[in-house]
Amino acid sequence: MPRAENPRIDLIDASTALLEAAPDAAAFSALLDGAEIADDWLDFPDALERMCALYRDGPSQKPWGVLFFVLNECEADELGAAPRPS
Repeated sequence: MPRAENPRIDLIDASTALLEAAPDAAAFSALLDGAEIADDWLDFPDALERMCALYRDGPSQKPWGVLFFVLNECEADELGAAPRPS
């Protein structure tokens, strides 16, 4: 697959649903609008379990919470930006 001309990193705030789905690549991908999940991305499963518990037990907004980084390989016109000069 060719790389997009203007890739962008989207930061997605974690939610209880995302954290609970994270160990299952298909469920996680579905909640992230079909994002491709890298193999072996989950290096710290114990930390994920702890974060799930914190999100379930506490308020929904976390000032220092979890962010998921998603590479968005959309084209320049999809971003509302001009293409980079060649």
